[in-house]
Amino acid sequence: MDDDIGTHRMTSLTMDGEAAMGRIAVWAAYLEQNLADLVGEVIGDAGMGRTITERMPASQTIDLLSKLIADVSGISSADRGHIVATLRDAKAALRERNAVLHSLVGSTLDGDAASFSSYRRKEAHFQIRTDAELDAIGQYLHKVGWEIFDLARITSRIDRQAR
Repeated sequence: MDDDIGTHRMTSLTMDGEAAMGRIAVWAAYLEQNLADLVGEVIGDAGMGRTITERMPASQTIDLLSKLIADVSGISSADRGHIVATLRDAKAALRERNAVLHSLVGSTLDGDAASFSSYRRKEAHFQIRTDAELDAIGQYLHKVGWEIFDLARITSRIDRQAR
């Protein structure tokens, strides 16, 4: 390999930044799987929930869940509000993930920060994120992923006979 080009290990991120990016990917996948599982829980068929959401982007899965939740009985208005808020958080967390994982990473003058830019999508952006900010995105995805998982306690009370 030509030393002038560098190696595949050169990412413009510190080791902590690289680790944080890995956690972002891991916890986003967990969140997305929990969204698909929640669709199955709401409709009362886990296999069908996975089939329906198999090729669906996470944002569409969230939109589908919002529609399903709005149309079922057996959920109190307080629980429904909690579900809607959690789905809104999931969408925001995944937007944060997209803003870094689907961007070109560049270096900055700050030792523990990197630049993230994307001009290919309809929402072009440029931002600088520190290692701590990247870690916070991973923590947010982790938190929301578990909150989506916990929604099964609420949705298990859905009256599927009333539909």
